[in-house]
Amino acid sequence: MSNLIKPSSYISLEEMRLIEIMQKERRMGKKAQAAKDETGSEDKSGNEQLEQEQQRIMNEANQLANQIIQDATAEADRIRAEANAEIRKWWDERRKEDAAAAEQARLKAEEQGYREGWNNAEQAAREQYAGLIREAKDVLTLAQQMRKEMILEAEPFLVELSCAIAEKIIRRELSVGDDWLKETIQTYLREERDKKTIIIAVNPKQFASLAAVREEFALAVGSQSELRIVPDAAVTENGVMISTPFGSVDARIDTQLMEIRQALLTIAHDAPNEFLESGGDA
Repeated sequence: MSNLIKPSSYISLEEMRLIEIMQKERRMGKKAQAAKDETGSEDKSGNEQLEQEQQRIMNEANQLANQIIQDATAEADRIRAEANAEIRKWWDERRKEDAAAAEQARLKAEEQGYREGWNNAEQAAREQYAGLIREAKDVLTLAQQMRKEMILEAEPFLVELSCAIAEKIIRRELSVGDDWLKETIQTYLREERDKKTIIIAVNPKQFASLAAVREEFALAVGSQSELRIVPDAAVTENGVMISTPFGSVDARIDTQLMEIRQALLTIAHDAPNEFLESGGDA
């Protein structure tokens, strides 16, 4: 593309020659006119010579001008051809550069798109994983709460059921005879030994049988104690109330079963919390 740009002040050698000829012709014309003005009469032969010289100079100028035009035309064609070649070469290079830039941009966009897609997918996977973790924790917390509630609801029922079964078993065992009641009274009496007055209240249905063994009871408390056996309808069958000046002992079956039931309910109430606090490994 450098040959396409020519300095505007550049004058070729042929152009300089043409300019000199034209300047020379102009000077000779002026010189002839001056001679004509000075003499007032021209010599015919001098005029003809001058005209011939002018014609020759004109012919040379025309020839030189034609040659200059031809050379200029040829130079212009050459420059045009070189310019076209330079233009084609420039366009070819631009096309290659554009193609390379387009391919590079495509690869960059593809890589960027892949990276963005990967980052988006990774972020989505992380969010989904975090959501699953939160959901699992919620489910675990709910399951633990449900298990606690189920245990809390089931324990009283199991305690009541166990007590009911135990009561039936005890009452059936006690119905066989009065030996168990007799041994229970003797056990309590040994603890109340040497008390001044001891009153044993029993169910009226069992009063006669227990009164018959009063001497055995008296041996358990010692001779210093006054022992009395009385019937009391408030005492359930196979139960006994032992009273002394220092207090009473309620050995009725219902009372003992009630205390056992209450103790089991307390244990059942505390057991789920301890079980859950230990992580369910207890």
